[in-house]
Amino acid sequence: MKEELKKFIEEKLELINNALRDNISRIKENSVLYAAISYSLFPGGKRLRPILLLTTYESINGKIDERAIIPACAVELVHTYSLIHDDLPIMDNSDTRRGRATTHKVYGNDIALLAGDALLTHAFYLLSETFAEKNIDKDIQLKLINKLAYASGINGLVEGQAFEAFQKNGSTDESIILYIHEHKTAALFGASLALSGILTLSSEEIVNSLELAGKNFGIAYQIADDIKDYETSDSEINYVKAFGREKSIEKLNNYLEKAITTLKSLPFNADKIIDIFSLIRE
Repeated sequence: MKEELKKFIEEKLELINNALRDNISRIKENSVLYAAISYSLFPGGKRLRPILLLTTYESINGKIDERAIIPACAVELVHTYSLIHDDLPIMDNSDTRRGRATTHKVYGNDIALLAGDALLTHAFYLLSETFAEKNIDKDIQLKLINKLAYASGINGLVEGQAFEAFQKNGSTDESIILYIHEHKTAALFGASLALSGILTLSSEEIVNSLELAGKNFGIAYQIADDIKDYETSDSEINYVKAFGREKSIEKLNNYLEKAITTLKSLPFNADKIIDIFSLIRE
C-alpha cells in the first residue's frame, strides 16, 4: 500500500474509532451489555465499510464533517452485530474472530446474542435520535434509515445469512453462492456508499450508481476473502472451493472492474474510493 493511501485510511480509521468509543461509552453506566459490546467492537477490524462511507462523502463534499460520522458508526454497528450472530454455535460456530476468542466464547451464547441485538438497534437509535440532534433534515434522516434498514434485513444481510443457513451441505451452484455474497456481504457495502450520496444531497441516479459500485465491490471483496481463506475455512459456501483459484481471480477482477467503471462515470473525482477498492488485489 502506498504511504499516502495508508495515511489517508489511518486518518479515517481514527475518526471512526474515536466516534464509536464516544458513542458506546455513553451506555457504560446504563447497560450490563457494555462489556460484551465493547469487547466485540474494540479493537475492531479494518472498518472498511465506514471508511468507504467517509471516503465517498469526502470525494463528493470536499471534506468530512460531523454529518458523516454517525452514519459511519451506524454501518459499523450493523456489521459487528452480524459478525457476533454469524459466529454463534447455531450459525457458523466459530471460536475465533479477529485473532481472539469470539464474543460468545467469552460471554456466553445468550449475552452474545443480546449484544448483537443491542448493536443492531443502537445503529438506528444513532441515526434517529443522536443524528437528529445535529439538525439534519428529516427527509434525509428518513432516507438514511430506510437505506440502511433495507440493506440490513430481509432484502440484504439477513437474507444472505438465512439463505446460507439453508445450504446444509454447502453448494457448488454459482448462482446460489453469488446470491449469498450479494446479500450477506455486498448489500452493506452498497449501502455504505449510497448513504454518502444521500447525505450530500446527490441525485437519485448518483445514489443508485454509488450503491451499484458498492455492491459489485462487495462481491469482489467476498471472493477475495474466499481466495484468502479457502484452505483454512470450514465454510462450504466458498467460491474458490467450488470453482478453483483461477476462475475466482477472474470473477473478482470482473466485479471489481464493474465497480470502478461505475465510479469513473460519476461527476466527481472518485480516485480515492477506487484506490481503496483496488487494495483487494494486493
